[in-house]
Amino acid sequence: MVLCDEPVTDGPPPPGFLATFERARRASVRHAVHLVDWIGCDDDLFRCARRRTFELTAEPGWWDVPDLSSA
Repeated sequence: MVLCDEPVTDGPPPPGFLATFERARRASVRHAVHLVDWIGCDDDLFRCARRRTFELTAEPGWWDVPDLSSA
């Protein structure tokens, strides 16, 4: 996960927020790292690219870590 110190506002994510996450995922793969989430945060608010809440809830499909059992 990446915590990025950037301004966060209430409401929908700004244009390009998810594109930034996808670019970071592609860059991570080149270094054999799997990026799970991109979290924009400032002193008061945070915004996750993938995870919508930190409460214990069922969110199938958000945790897409590759299966490394055969590695």
